[in-house]
Parts: sequence; C-alpha cells; structure tokens
Amino acid sequence: MSRVKRRKVIVSPVQKYDSMRIRKVREAMNLSPMVFAEALGVSLKTVEAWEAGINIPKGPTARILQLLEKDRNLLDSHQVLQ
Repeated sequence: MSRVKRRKVIVSPVQKYDSMRIRKVREAMNLSPMVFAEALGVSLKTVEAWEAGINIPKGPTARILQLLEKDRNLLDSHQVLQ
C-alpha cells in the first residue's frame, strides 16, 4: 500500500447560467442557436428555452457551458466543429 499514489483535488462548483449568460457564450463563439444546440447535443428548442429564461441548464450541460466560457475554442480543438 505504500506505493499507492493519492492526489487531493478540489472540484470547482458548477456555475449557474441565466439566459443572458448563455446567449453571451453562444454569441462569443459566433454560433447560431441551431449550430450551438447541435454542438451541445441538445435540441434547438432547448437552447431557445434557455435563452428565453424558461429552462435553466443543470449538471453536465452547465459544466460544459462553464468550460466553453473559459475556452471558446474548445469545440474546435476537439473537432466538434469542423
């Protein structure tokens, strides 16, 4: 057991995204709502509901938005967008 490596990590909390913040992320990436939805694997209606403030993304989708906000080239660098 003495050879077991352990690493202590602190996971940042998942951010909350309101309609304006979501739109800002999408527009900063210069994507239409349709392309943004397809890239995230959600429907266009879902993105429209987020941007209208009807629904709020949670869990993995909120985490992905957080990553996109930090790195707007993330989808390009992982060849999600071609």
